[in-house]
Amino acid sequence: MIENQSKIEIDQTRWARVKYVVTHQVARKSMLTVLDQVVVSGVAYFIMLMFTRLAPQIEYGAFVMVLTVFGLGLSLQAGIVTGPLSMLVPTYKDEKLKEFVSALFFLQIGVGLIASLCVGIYIWILYIRGGN
Repeated sequence: MIENQSKIEIDQTRWARVKYVVTHQVARKSMLTVLDQVVVSGVAYFIMLMFTRLAPQIEYGAFVMVLTVFGLGLSLQAGIVTGPLSMLVPTYKDEKLKEFVSALFFLQIGVGLIASLCVGIYIWILYIRGGN
C-alpha cells in the first residue's frame, strides 16, 4: 500500500511539472511568437495600404513586381536551405552535423550570389535600355 501511494505521489509531482511547463513556458513563448507575427503582418499591411493610396500606378506596379520576386526568393531559400536544416539537423551527430551545416551555409552563400548577380544584370539591362 505504501509503495502504491508513493508511486501516485510521484505521478502527481510529474504531472504538476508537466502542467507548469506547458502552461507557463510553452504558452509564454507561443504568445510571443504569435504577437511577433501580428506586429510584422500588421506593419506590412499598413505599409502596403499606404503605398497603394500614395504611389502612382507605375510605381505601385513595380513595387508589387519586386515584392512578388522577393516572395519567390524567400520560398526558394526556405525550400533549399531552411527546410532541410530543420528536418535533417536533429538526425545528425558531431562531424556529420558540422559537414551538413557548413554545406548548407555555402549553398546559402551561393544562392545569394546568384540572386545578386541576376538582380545586377536586370538593373544593368534596364540602365542600357534607358528605362526608368
